[in-house]
Amino acid sequence: MSWSITAEELADLVKNRDSGSEKDLANVHGGVEGLAKKINSDAKTGLPTSEASTEYSARREAFGNNYIPNRPPIGYFTFLKAALSDHTLIILMIAAVVSIGLGTGFPAPGESRSIAWVEGFAILVAVAVVSNVTATNDTLKDRKFRQLTAITEDRKVRVVRGGESTIVPINDILAGDVVLVETGDFIPADLILIEGSSLRSDESSMTGESDAVKKNAANPWLLSGCTITEGSGKGLAVATGVRSQWGQIKAATQDREESKTPLQEHLETLAENIGKLGVLIAVLTLIGLFIRWGIDTFKTQGVSGWNSYYLGQWVRFLITAITIIVVAVPEGLPLAVTLALAYSMLKMMKDQNLVRHLAACETMGGATNICSDKTGTLTQNRMTVVKLWAGKVIEEQPKDKTILNEHTLQLLNEGACINSTAFIQKRDSEKPEFIGLKTECALLMMANNLGTDYEKVRNELKIVKAWPFSSRLKRMSTIIQREEGMRIYTKGASEVILEICNQHMTDSGTVNNLTPELKAQLNKQIDAWASQGLRTLTLAYKELPSDTLIPEEGECPYEENLILIGIVGIQDPLRPEVSSSIATCRKAGITVRMVTGDNLLTAKQIAKECGILTEGGEALEGPVFRKLTLDQMDSIIPRLQVIARCSPEDKLTLVKRLIHHGEVVAVTGGQSEFQV
Repeated sequence: MSWSITAEELADLVKNRDSGSEKDLANVHGGVEGLAKKINSDAKTGLPTSEASTEYSARREAFGNNYIPNRPPIGYFTFLKAALSDHTLIILMIAAVVSIGLGTGFPAPGESRSIAWVEGFAILVAVAVVSNVTATNDTLKDRKFRQLTAITEDRKVRVVRGGESTIVPINDILAGDVVLVETGDFIPADLILIEGSSLRSDESSMTGESDAVKKNAANPWLLSGCTITEGSGKGLAVATGVRSQWGQIKAATQDREESKTPLQEHLETLAENIGKLGVLIAVLTLIGLFIRWGIDTFKTQGVSGWNSYYLGQWVRFLITAITIIVVAVPEGLPLAVTLALAYSMLKMMKDQNLVRHLAACETMGGATNICSDKTGTLTQNRMTVVKLWAGKVIEEQPKDKTILNEHTLQLLNEGACINSTAFIQKRDSEKPEFIGLKTECALLMMANNLGTDYEKVRNELKIVKAWPFSSRLKRMSTIIQREEGMRIYTKGASEVILEICNQHMTDSGTVNNLTPELKAQLNKQIDAWASQGLRTLTLAYKELPSDTLIPEEGECPYEENLILIGIVGIQDPLRPEVSSSIATCRKAGITVRMVTGDNLLTAKQIAKECGILTEGGEALEGPVFRKLTLDQMDSIIPRLQVIARCSPEDKLTLVKRLIHHGEVVAVTGGQSEFQV
């Protein structure tokens, strides 16, 4: 069977999605339908039934299966061998054997041969305890992680094959499969959208940003490892297994060689230095003993000739020298370190942190660089209305309903509540759960803070027609039925809504004309908020006659000559402790960098606010960073404090370059999907 495109070309199509791959998809491959034909599939009926008889063997051989191999299980004795390879333990074992041999063969004067072996045996017991504690802990945690991984990877996927819908295991997905997805589904491979209905994907595992990404012809890439948060659709599988985006990240982390922790390196250096110093002192002592013996024997006592008694004296001199080496090695140090790390691990488990390797506790404590995500790590991952214009500028989070006119307040809250599909669970708790678009949830929380129950508003108002948000028009509208007639509420991008408004609400609740001067002033205010890293939304309304004709299909025909209600500035606020924590890190000599999938303007503003981006610091976008040569990266990394629009590959590259230069790197946030 022949193919018109290779597996590598399919994978590159997704990998280069930020560089205009959708144009290649349309111009070079004839869209998703043409691409499907190149891999002997069909965008409607999926894989041909003719291949089923061979279990798609030719397709598997050409494009691979959807299996991402895990590291082989590590047995107890492998962990034990790794623990016993520690230089300090090796020196202790050698010293213990020598001590037992000399103690039983040549006991010191006045010491019984029957107990001379005890000291060496005690050292061996300490070595056995240290190595077995480490090996047992690592074995148990490795087994637990594998169990958790097996549970999460046991998924079933709906596909279309031969024109019929069927369910297959996730590992059986093949390039050319038409995969059906809906809200809550895990994306099993890299897909290209064929068709979808209000489809949004949570790509936080790739970008670190929690905002759901709308999928359409302009952005058809459904990335493996992500989750569908809204809508339904189907996509053509183009990259599976290790060739998918998730597979490449997982393979890159698994191929990484295990490196020693800073403490392990320091202990090995200490053991070598102690060994060298012990040998040096032992040699000097041995030389000194021989010189003193020679002087006492041949000069002071005037003895001449050889006596077999001298051999016994020389052996005692040698025992003294070896004893110095044995005593110099701190046999209690490895045990003390292991117990301290085990205690740290237990403390972390109480904080709901599962530690896979004992030494990781120490690595985190020795970090010199922290690469942190923004959303949910530095910020609260809870979009909040922090600024408001409603006839006047309110430069603070609106919570007091007395600051607004009663009529303006009603229009603002109704527009926020009715023109939305989001809802909030556990509103009265310290951590309410947001369901839906984060910006819409922010508006609902604003209404809640201003004394309005959004559920009550939705129950009381009768919705006649709702037009969902259009990415082309950048707005959404809802018409409600009132006793006096109908009313349309519109919400969307500020620059778009302002252009279709000709009046505005004043702070006294009256309606005035929206003059060009005021419109220019409002646009300036919007730009000022945007430069502070805020997202802006504008709300408007208009009264409609009761006999207004409502179209069944198409766009809303009444989105013109609206009355401006207000403009909100929305921000994901910093966690209260972030700024002080970053200042503490800087005092401790730890460099904190922000690596985020958000845009550069917002990333820089948040980084400045929390103290990451300082004077002289650099901020780059991921596509710019990945085009740099290694020499260029190495020259800019000491000043690099922010990477925006950052992919997982960019983060991995940054971490590898930092480690190459001797840094100990900790990665935290939604994108720490690789271990460092």
